[in-house]
Amino acid sequence: MAILVYSMICLTTSLTEIPVGVISDRLGRRTNIIFAAVFICLGMVFWALAGKFGLPMLFLGSVFRGIGASLHSGTCEAFMYETMCDLRSRKLFDKVYAKAMSYHQMGLLVSAVCGMIVTYYFPLIYLVWLSVLPAFINIFITLLLKEPKSCFDKQISPWQQIVQSFSLLLKKKKLRNYTIMRVLTSGVLLGAYRFEALYFAQLIPIYLINVVRIITHGCGYISFALVGVLKQFSFLKMLFYSNLVMAAIRAIGLALNNSLTPFLTAFYNLGYGISSTAQTTLLQKEYNKSLRATMHSLSDFIGGFSVTVIGYILGVIADLFSLRTALLVMVIAQILLAVGYNNLFKIYGKK
Repeated sequence: MAILVYSMICLTTSLTEIPVGVISDRLGRRTNIIFAAVFICLGMVFWALAGKFGLPMLFLGSVFRGIGASLHSGTCEAFMYETMCDLRSRKLFDKVYAKAMSYHQMGLLVSAVCGMIVTYYFPLIYLVWLSVLPAFINIFITLLLKEPKSCFDKQISPWQQIVQSFSLLLKKKKLRNYTIMRVLTSGVLLGAYRFEALYFAQLIPIYLINVVRIITHGCGYISFALVGVLKQFSFLKMLFYSNLVMAAIRAIGLALNNSLTPFLTAFYNLGYGISSTAQTTLLQKEYNKSLRATMHSLSDFIGGFSVTVIGYILGVIADLFSLRTALLVMVIAQILLAVGYNNLFKIYGKK
């Protein structure tokens, strides 16, 4: 059932990804962010109601969650980047982005702790209803946001926005290379993340996976905090080293293949924040200023296919051999990604 719910979210996000990106570039970032908060809150409410009314509420909540995720896609990054441009502090975007995302990781850590405590003493439905509260508060927080002075081009039609965005993704060589690497990276990281839980369940009791997630998000918080310290390196070098570190940690964990593996593997997230910040900053610099969200949505849409294909390949490998073998393949793939980022560094230099 959990797979069906997750699939519904992914399907809805994919179907609405590009249209909401177009809307963001035409109507503004603030509108998308507010509606994203509303849809996510409604999704949580319907999930909570599923405890009484059953599957229809569960799937309806998944649809709202998927729409909320697509409304966020590309818009939040564009909002931050354009706000920093308005403040004439564009060079500080990476630090601001890393700071914001570190709070996100801390929120995930706190939610994992709360989830572990609440579900220990109460039925799961209590946790679901408790999750509605922060989602509801988030709506009021988004209302306080101020629209950045974005360069919207309303003279072209929505269809022209999509065509021009896709054309630019293909024609601009540096942007095309960065986008390809982002698509492949998201496929590899998300593919490995989803299969890890199944692998960990073979090594430790289910309740300890919450502890693993707490360590993971704690490392994610530290990783984003390290961005300011590593600013002396170019973003491409940061991507090279962070992917190597993540691959090495995962490889050591898989080599152990015992109860320590999940806890050690959680430290791979020390590279996630660095990689995410570097990748986002490079792309924001290359996006067209009036098509920023549409281009990002197109990239995410293509990335969705990458995640699906890689997930299917991992599933086949896991069925034919083992989950551990599938994850080892992902380690090799991440090393190849690191090599790819190093090659881009040689091409574009210290930028």
